[in-house]
Amino acid sequence: MKTLLDKIESGVTSLAGGVGKCVNYVVNDLGQDTKKLAVYGVVGAALLTGGVRNAEATTLTGFKDLVGDAGGFQYVQNYLDIPSKTGENLMIRDSNGIANLVSKNGTDVWRIGFAKDYDGTIKFGGYANNDNNPSNSYPGTLGGWCQGRFYNHVFADGESADDVMIIHDQLGDGIGTLDGGAWTLGADDVVYWTEDIEFNGVQGGISELGPFNYGEMKILPQMTIDQIPEPATVALLGLGTAALAIGRRKRK
Repeated sequence: MKTLLDKIESGVTSLAGGVGKCVNYVVNDLGQDTKKLAVYGVVGAALLTGGVRNAEATTLTGFKDLVGDAGGFQYVQNYLDIPSKTGENLMIRDSNGIANLVSKNGTDVWRIGFAKDYDGTIKFGGYANNDNNPSNSYPGTLGGWCQGRFYNHVFADGESADDVMIIHDQLGDGIGTLDGGAWTLGADDVVYWTEDIEFNGVQGGISELGPFNYGEMKILPQMTIDQIPEPATVALLGLGTAALAIGRRKRK
């Protein structure tokens, strides 16, 4: 069950060579306050066999499967104070506007994907999540602490992300499946985009994320999700082989 976003994105292409996933999109303001991400074919190396897209359904364990692992990488994480076992966490606001740690119930995982826009082509080039040793060991203080990697086959040194996608994988079973070129999110997955997130207190302020530099580990800004979405259904669009529709209610 997905969330609704403020635009429509459609039209897709695969990136050859098995080094990442990309989405060609055209943004249309239809006045319906929806944003649909149409996806044909994932080409991450983990999803390919001999350079040919898998014919059978493949579970996507996380954004890493969409990014691939070709080329060099650097680590990205929230700030962590090791002696006190405290740090910054991914947060979410409740219905009263109070920011709390994202849920950590023993199964759910919060997954972050960092995307780059190349003249209308979105490529996921980095990821982070709270399924890691510090977060799992100290859920009371580090339940929303996230860690991951970013890769130079998408982000050149000094480049910044153009969009951020967060998936609340409530069952901890991945971010859906790839089947016949169609990415279908799981029924338990809830999606948020850049406009749903505060970066260092700035609503949609992705510039606060800053550039990706390979000479040092990247520390994430404080990120707070400011919206509780209504469940929505995922629909396949009639756009070639297949597509994914993701919806969210209109922001008030």
